Amino acid sequence: MFDNDIIRNADIYTAGFNAQYGGRISSVMDITTRDGNRTRMSGRVGASTFAAKALLEGPIKKQKEPGDGSSSYLLNFRHSYLDQSSKTFYDNVNNGAGLPFTFTDAYGKVSPMDPTAASSTSSGSISDGVNYRGVSDLKWNNFGAGTSLRASAFG
Repeated sequence: MFDNDIIRNADIYTAGFNAQYGGRISSVMDITTRDGNRTRMSGRVGASTFAAKALLEGPIKKQKEPGDGSSSYLLNFRHSYLDQSSKTFYDNVNNGAGLPFTFTDAYGKVSPMDPTAASSTSSGSISDGVNYRGVSDLKWNNFGAGTSLRASAFG
């Protein structure tokens, strides 16, 4: 879901839980995404042998001088074409029909005017699929949204 172009920080916490919680080993991923560019609009486009991606970011209200408040946005989109490109790169897989996997994901974030102020809002959408020809054609979608509240906004 998270393209490495939008990640500012990632922490992973692992732990074992006692029998009361199923006796499982689990982990939590704490991923912080970066804010969009507050001074100018910019973007990136990229492609590899299996996917294409685009990132667009910029100010909603432009920052005139360092330290001035400005709000920003960040939009990221990725789409795989592995099901098509793998026919060329992996002609010995799946009898030349290519790999059956596909994904599309989109992420957006709006950050506040004052970085110490109340919150930022983000949302993401993932669509995955696998098509085992003649057996099954599976697709699943996920959507999430969230708000990050900063403690300094309340004190």
